[in-house]
Amino acid sequence: MQHRLKVYQEKGLDEKLKKQTSCNTDLVRIDSLSEWLDELIQSLESAYSKDGRELLSIDNYVSQYNSEIFDDLNPLIVQANASIDAIKQDIDTLKKYKEKISLVREKLILKIDSLKDEFAEIKCEINDEQLDADSYVSDQKKLAANNEKIAKLKENLKSKDKLCSAIKKDLLIAMSCFGRISMIMKLLLVRLISNKINFR
Repeated sequence: MQHRLKVYQEKGLDEKLKKQTSCNTDLVRIDSLSEWLDELIQSLESAYSKDGRELLSIDNYVSQYNSEIFDDLNPLIVQANASIDAIKQDIDTLKKYKEKISLVREKLILKIDSLKDEFAEIKCEINDEQLDADSYVSDQKKLAANNEKIAKLKENLKSKDKLCSAIKKDLLIAMSCFGRISMIMKLLLVRLISNKINFR
């Protein structure tokens, strides 16, 4: 595909079809943004609808010896539940923005449609049997979509790298703690053996 695009550029086709390919690139970008927003909304809806919401409550719990501590905890639980309720409002707001993005997309499609005569005229001007203007435009659109996907994958990779680093750090801390616990257990075992403590 890149070889074909290079040939088209050498023949000057890219300049003649710049407006059409630019519009298609813009459409790919809007679709990518809309898709990302869709994924975010789905993730938030999944988190919001997660079972076990009743677990974030201490209404029916009475501490025998630490009631003052649970008095401090209660407003925090109330605030946490209010924050969870706010997620639903945020989801609704994001859905409204997604609808507005769809309207902007439609506006761009109308603009592209209004330029069809201009694009057809340019294709007639080119009139080269070896050069297919439609293929060039299609290839440019595919290239733009692939570039969007690559950018998205790079971002996902950065997130995964950060997550892997955090997990490695936590594992090192856990192993360090386990090593200390292991050393303490060994010391206790040596003391037990040296003192010949009987556990019966």
